[in-house]
Amino acid sequence: MISRSPYLVQQYFRIPPVTRTIVTLQLFLSLAAKLGFLDITDVFLSWPLIRAGEVHRLITSALYLGPLSISVLFHIYLSFLSTSSQLEQYRFYHAPAKYTFALATGVAMFMLANNLPSIHYYSLVTPLSIFILYLNSKYSMGRVIVLVFMIPSAAAPWVILALNVLQGSPVLPLLTAILCAHVFYWVDQVLPAITAQRVDPLETVRASIGINKIDSLYRRWIARDRID
Repeated sequence: MISRSPYLVQQYFRIPPVTRTIVTLQLFLSLAAKLGFLDITDVFLSWPLIRAGEVHRLITSALYLGPLSISVLFHIYLSFLSTSSQLEQYRFYHAPAKYTFALATGVAMFMLANNLPSIHYYSLVTPLSIFILYLNSKYSMGRVIVLVFMIPSAAAPWVILALNVLQGSPVLPLLTAILCAHVFYWVDQVLPAITAQRVDPLETVRASIGINKIDSLYRRWIARDRID
């Protein structure tokens, strides 16, 4: 059915599902801000407001980039559409629940780190983009990504970190995002390898909350859709 759709629709649905959802929500929030329906005060991370019931900030603080503009579109393309698509395509292929779990774990780690001295996240967009870049650099060793120019995926998180620091961002929260990504990768890949799969806490959690079952159902649905 998608093959008979207009070209742009085909390209949109070729984006892996989790990345497609993230980018769609980012564009929606940015467009709403551009049209005056949304303000930064409605979406930034604030624990007092979250405890008061504004739980949407747990999500919007990780997605909102600002009012729609060329720079926002550029950020969405470089940090999310390009890198997240590559990560989802090669490491989490046909496993949207597993990828969503990875990103949610990263966001939860940022929120825990937010309680440390000198680390104050009001927006989780940049930490999340660096988290994705670093995971991609570890899971996609040897590949290249396009950040205006082609660079090895291993160098990408450090390039983005340096650019953010040059623009005035504090370095400690950015390094913390890389540390969170490295801890996730170590627990996901290194720990099971060195214990011969005897210790795999992330897989245990994923199995206990039904992540693997969801992905199995998704793959069945994809297979049936292709047959139809």
